[in-house]
Amino acid sequence: MQCAAASSTALVRQSLALQAARVCSVLRQAAPALPVEMQLAIAEHCLGSPRCEGCCRCFETGCARALWSAPSDAVPDTRVLCAECGHLRTVTTRPVVPLGSELWPLRTARVSLVEKPTWRPCRHFHREGDGLRAVRHRWSGLHSFRTIVCGEWVVRGTVTYQLHFPRLEAPCAVGIGVVNPQAAVNWDIAWCPGTRDWEDAYGLCIEGVELDAERTDHAIRALGEEKRACFGGSGTTTALVGGAGPQAASSNLEESALPVLLQGDVFRVTVDATARALTIQRRVPVVRSEMTARHVHKWEPAICMTLHDIADGTSGASSTAAGGQAPPLALTVSLKYASDECHLIARD
Repeated sequence: MQCAAASSTALVRQSLALQAARVCSVLRQAAPALPVEMQLAIAEHCLGSPRCEGCCRCFETGCARALWSAPSDAVPDTRVLCAECGHLRTVTTRPVVPLGSELWPLRTARVSLVEKPTWRPCRHFHREGDGLRAVRHRWSGLHSFRTIVCGEWVVRGTVTYQLHFPRLEAPCAVGIGVVNPQAAVNWDIAWCPGTRDWEDAYGLCIEGVELDAERTDHAIRALGEEKRACFGGSGTTTALVGGAGPQAASSNLEESALPVLLQGDVFRVTVDATARALTIQRRVPVVRSEMTARHVHKWEPAICMTLHDIADGTSGASSTAAGGQAPPLALTVSLKYASDECHLIARD
């Protein structure tokens, strides 16, 4: 997968350079006295929505957006692959344009497809709303976690998603996490990343306690009977971002530090494949501001985990730079009750 990302990145870089060179060629004919720096700046402006070789073509439009960084910005190297075709959905690259006998570098560009990623097919879920909405199978009679995987792999860099849970049957139960390609997703019932020491799967699990005895007979928990939530996975270190004391960095955050879950909640999930980190934030219920008469969204303190899953036994960006083999990561969502829903509403 790393090789596929590298070859696709080269195609995107060459495609951007070729299109920029064509723009510069036209500008030299129309305005021969125009400085080269101005030609390159105009070329970058013209390439705001390029069509690049090496990018995913699974969507009808295939429209991409290029964001050109400021010269002083440090742009992280990001590569995100489509799980279906294996081509890039997001990449950062710096094209070099040949003008005459010289090579002129453009600014670094982050090229992303406009379309949000869809969920991968799974027999335990309905995929609706162009594949952006995952619904736990409506005929499911056994109440247990099943997991659906996002249709893209974060190979390098950081991607942030927003997840909305508009329908959750009480007692609410949700899992949010990441897996790598070796994970045996849904290998057993009540499969949720971060629980039961599943390998190659990490995340947050929130599982309410069932009070109806009749429903309990048709339910299988991923957590212990008295446990409300857990955050972690095999070989992880967790932290409460902005927290102090023993919860600032520990092998297991205390349950009280983990978010509660309500129907209608929105979570912001950041997957960092370079630093091997997963960060999750819950948006607090909407508050109407008396000062502005607008609805104000606030976020709870983030919880973060570091994954120790690189082949040389270490973690983080320094190990990756030193040659450690870091597997790509994919976002996952786990739902327990029939007709529970998750919407992928944003991706950065």
